[in-house]
Amino acid sequence: MKEVSQKNLGPLIAYVVPGLVLLWGVSDHSSTVKTWLTSTDGASPSVAGFLYVTLASMAGGLTLNAVRSVTLDVLHHRTGIRPPELDFSNFQAKFWAFNQLVESHWRYYQFYSHMFLAVAFSITIRLLTAPWGGPRWFGVVFASLEFMLLVSARETLARYYSSASLLLGTIDERRDGRRKENRRVGVKVVALETS
Repeated sequence: MKEVSQKNLGPLIAYVVPGLVLLWGVSDHSSTVKTWLTSTDGASPSVAGFLYVTLASMAGGLTLNAVRSVTLDVLHHRTGIRPPELDFSNFQAKFWAFNQLVESHWRYYQFYSHMFLAVAFSITIRLLTAPWGGPRWFGVVFASLEFMLLVSARETLARYYSSASLLLGTIDERRDGRRKENRRVGVKVVALETS
């Protein structure tokens, strides 16, 4: 199996890990998924089971991506984080730097927001379909985790938008013929450019 590198870490954390949490949530309701996730009688996991889990996790992560784009993205955009109209006229010269922004900010936004949705779905479906006999503090831990994931997603999205607009500029800046300082996030960002 290939090593985890910067090239495949992004999709792994953005899609596969949240998709796996989603699979865990439905595993009590599907004997097939449950056999994929657990080994029986001390047997080692099979190659087919690993493949099924990986593909199902990726499909779940991509589904979470679709849900995120029509729910959380809209929520963030309506509550103050506006997506910049990026100026892609000089994109070719800044491709490497933009790719680094995607890997260092956008992928983590996807992870936090997809985990927010996956944890909410998984815990909710388990609580609605099975009586909970766990500790009472679980609700506080669950709510705290969800709050931290949502705040982290919001912060990372704001950083991504700010960094991308510093790197590429915006359509407004091109029209006005000047650079505007982006003060929305309050985080100093160094634009990565290739010479």
